[in-house]
Amino acid sequence: MKDLDYKELKKIRYFSSLSDDALETIAQKLTLVELPAGTKIIRENAPADSFYLVSKGEVVVSKRTKSGQSAQIAVSGSGDSFGEMALLTCSPRCCTVAAKTDVVLYRLDKSDFEEIVSLEATFNNVLEGKARCYSEYDKLKTLQPFALLENEKVLSLIEKMSGEKYPPRTDIIKQGDKGNLYYIIKSGRAAVIRQEKDKEPEQVAVISTGDGFGEEARQ
Repeated sequence: MKDLDYKELKKIRYFSSLSDDALETIAQKLTLVELPAGTKIIRENAPADSFYLVSKGEVVVSKRTKSGQSAQIAVSGSGDSFGEMALLTCSPRCCTVAAKTDVVLYRLDKSDFEEIVSLEATFNNVLEGKARCYSEYDKLKTLQPFALLENEKVLSLIEKMSGEKYPPRTDIIKQGDKGNLYYIIKSGRAAVIRQEKDKEPEQVAVISTGDGFGEEARQ
C-alpha cells in the first residue's frame, strides 16, 4: 500500500486552501484502508474514533428515522470525506456509513485529527462549515415529507430556509389564517390548539424537535 502524496490532497476541495506544510502533516498521518462492498465502516450511535477520506469507490450514508426505518442520506465517492462531524462535536456517530462498492479509504485517527484541527484554523473552519450544512441536511432528510426527495433538492431547500426564534406562548400560526409558510422545529416544543365552533380552544397535540407543521394550509 503506497503512501498518499500530499500534493494529491491539494486537488480535493476540502484541502485545497491548506498550506503545503499542513497537507504534508496530514498525508503522513493518514492510514490506507481497503474494504469490500457491504462493510459497515461507521455505525450510528457508536463512539467517534476516525475521520475518513474516500480514495476509490463509493459509500452509502444512512440514518434511522423517527419511525425506526433506515433512510439513505447520501452516496459519497472519490474525494469526499466523512466522520468529521462527530469528532468536531465530541458526540456519538449520527449516521451509519457502509461501503456501497469495494472501497479504498484514507483514515485519520481521532488524536491526529484533533491535533491538526487545533493547529490549522483553515482546516477547522472548512470542516465546521461542512458539518453545519450536513447537520441541517441530515435532520431534514429523515423527516417524512423530505425522505424521498433527491439529495440535490434537499440541499436546495436548506439554502432557502431561514431561522426564527419564538418566545414561550407566542402564536406561530393561527387557526383560520391563510398559510404561506412551512415550519420545522429545530429545538423546543409547540402546542397544537384547535377551536371548534362555539367551544373552548383545546390542545390536541404537542410537537417537538424534527416535527414539521403548516403543510395542510398550503394544500
